[in-house]
Amino acid sequence: MIIYVDRGVVSGILSILKESKDGGLNLNDLEAGVLGSIFMLGYMVASPIFANSAQKVHPISLMAIGLMIWSGAVIVAGTTGEYYSLTVARAFTGVGEASFVSLAPPVILDSSPPGKSTTWLSMFYACVPVGYAIGFVYGDAVTSAMGDWRWAFVFEAIVMAPLIVIAWIMYKDPSLVKTKENSEEQLIEGEKQYVSLSEQIVTLLKNPTFVFLSLGYGAYTFTIGGLAFWGPDFIHEQYGFSNASSTVIMGAITIFSGVVATLIGATVADKIVKPYQTQFDQGIITKRELETTKTEKECLLLVIVTFIGSLLGLAGAIISTKVPFIILIGLSEFSIFMGTGPVGIALMNCVTEENRGQANAIAIFVMHLTGDFPSPFVIGALFGTIGRTDGMIFCMGWLLFCVTFWAIAWNCSRFPGETFKFVVKNFCKPTSKRVKYETRNSEKSEDTEYSNGKL
Repeated sequence: MIIYVDRGVVSGILSILKESKDGGLNLNDLEAGVLGSIFMLGYMVASPIFANSAQKVHPISLMAIGLMIWSGAVIVAGTTGEYYSLTVARAFTGVGEASFVSLAPPVILDSSPPGKSTTWLSMFYACVPVGYAIGFVYGDAVTSAMGDWRWAFVFEAIVMAPLIVIAWIMYKDPSLVKTKENSEEQLIEGEKQYVSLSEQIVTLLKNPTFVFLSLGYGAYTFTIGGLAFWGPDFIHEQYGFSNASSTVIMGAITIFSGVVATLIGATVADKIVKPYQTQFDQGIITKRELETTKTEKECLLLVIVTFIGSLLGLAGAIISTKVPFIILIGLSEFSIFMGTGPVGIALMNCVTEENRGQANAIAIFVMHLTGDFPSPFVIGALFGTIGRTDGMIFCMGWLLFCVTFWAIAWNCSRFPGETFKFVVKNFCKPTSKRVKYETRNSEKSEDTEYSNGKL
């Protein structure tokens, strides 16, 4: 939760950083957007490295190392007085956060009770919007109380210190170190094989369901990240609310949607897959069949809720008057956040168990590379050129790419292990000549088998 509060702090104090008084750095929209993008650059570069290291080092130990880097970076942010050192500090904050966010979901999935994996993972992902929203209010409140925005970062480091100590000394279950089994002989001897980062990436890129889920997640995060970063400032500038009021409005929308919608989406997803979980418990289907079925159902749910959310968000951005915008954006976020748990479960279940940590890391890399790494910069640039209203329409309209990618992922998930068979089945109908050819070959095959005494 604390690391996500930190993300929201920057958004909450953005209006202050853009001023030339009261400790502000006199930033323009482009410079302010860079603070969000540089954080994501450090985050997405470090994620695959931490995930690959989890084959040799316990994931909880890696999380502790990453949180130490995170704490050092926020201390620098809390003591700096100029823009460039703040930018470097934000980049290393992203590096530290990457250790936790890339490794925590597989650990949660492996530790959750049967039939509750979506709910457990959704509770983790609910911390993203809730932490962000608390950060909106916290950053502005601490700045007002202490007279300086830097104290918000200093207090974060103080609160994180005991949690780092706990991560170092807590029990570390050896089974959470995921590697791939070698040959049957080595399996008997209990040996494991280390898989290189390049091998893991190649394996994942051959999985079309994973690829399109990740691309959709990037488009999803472009909108969510852009709205989270610029939302309070947009309401402040566009509708004349005070900085405190705009952070409270956006924070309330994000907390309600993040908690209630995320849990509703998780509950619906668990109910949809419950019959298949029962079949697995009774030995009717295998574990892999259960996982592929979960992936298919979660993908379909993602398509539905995200499509509804994109339409509501576009309507709010196009109408662009105060009350309708706030209501429609709130409803849009609510619908979108219903997919928070399902997308995490789908990404974990569409790959093999030993690849889950790296799958999560690669998905994070793609998500941020195409999502909230460019979105603060791009949306800030659009606000300064084509205007805030058209910039917000662009932000919400980007969700339609997400709907498209997730619809393709759903189609792929219906044919697990048979890459792009759905294309042949749905779009490639054989010609009459090909049908005759196949029929003739079939008849010849039957004659041959009969002459050989097989019929």
